[in-house]
Amino acid sequence: MAMTKHRISSLLDKQGGKITDRYGSIEDWGAFSGDDNSRIKTYPVTLKVRTGGVLDHWLFGRLVMDFEGMVWHKPTLLLDWNHDPDVETGVILEHDFPGGDLVCKAKLISREPNDRVAKIIDYASEGVPYEVSMTWGATQSGKFIVEDVPSGKEVVVNDRQGAVKGPCSIIRVWGMYGSAICPHGVDSSTNCQFDSENQKGTIMPKDLKTFTDKFGSEKGVEYMLDAAIETLEDAEKSHRIFLDAKEKAEQKAALDKAIADSATLEAENKRLKEDAAKLEAETKAKAEAQAKVIADAKTLEEENKLLKQALPGINIKDSTTPPTNTGTPGKSTVYRDSMQQFIEKRVANK
Repeated sequence: MAMTKHRISSLLDKQGGKITDRYGSIEDWGAFSGDDNSRIKTYPVTLKVRTGGVLDHWLFGRLVMDFEGMVWHKPTLLLDWNHDPDVETGVILEHDFPGGDLVCKAKLISREPNDRVAKIIDYASEGVPYEVSMTWGATQSGKFIVEDVPSGKEVVVNDRQGAVKGPCSIIRVWGMYGSAICPHGVDSSTNCQFDSENQKGTIMPKDLKTFTDKFGSEKGVEYMLDAAIETLEDAEKSHRIFLDAKEKAEQKAALDKAIADSATLEAENKRLKEDAAKLEAETKAKAEAQAKVIADAKTLEEENKLLKQALPGINIKDSTTPPTNTGTPGKSTVYRDSMQQFIEKRVANK
């Protein structure tokens, strides 16, 4: 499995910019140096911290570390026990890339006969297969450069014999922060299968592919990184809780949407009813206004008819004003009756 540089950068950001891996081994235990009577005893050790070939990284898929782009956090780096900063075991003094692998020279430092270093030395002499882990990520200034190698393309990295073949990702610029000696089997989140014929990896209980195949890439990686999840059964329990919570959230979202849709529909129905009532009122008002116009027209027609009968030979216009005489006062006749009374009297006197 190969990931893109954007996916790798995103996953690294979720780890706070740093990640801890165990893919290394202890190559050589040096002889004790120092005075037997001295309180401080040191033991030189050679660590093969990382292969320069392609490895199947437990989080990032097919990956190659370019050691030419490695930036050390400090001139010398802390070597501790199982990445516990309170249990310092020594210091990494120098590094080199013989054969294309990252090899570091370090020394273990013991202060007490029964401290962790003394125990490591005793147990290693009896064959305990201690391994080496390292912490790496973006540089202190935030630089982190990844190159995607497409399927079928070959690239030479770390001056190794033979090119690496894509698909894979090459970490070109990165920061190195420290290493740790780890007991075999403790780092349950580690899975390593080297492509190089000369490298051997260790299959640990938490296998990334098993998790991602079962839970998908996002949840599978999440369960791999969860320190509280130690087995696939633990992940299945967590996943059931996740699915139950997701289902309840979806049901609540559906219910909330139904309630909102119902309120929207009710408001729309209310608006439609109000619009219908308003239209009905406007239609009624228009009908009443039209009826009044018709009635007024009929009334005017009747008045004109009566007026024509009362005043034959006179050109009667459509007017409601009765005829008046504006002659000299005392000699003129002023009609004081209403139009209706005037017409009725005139018709009656005929």
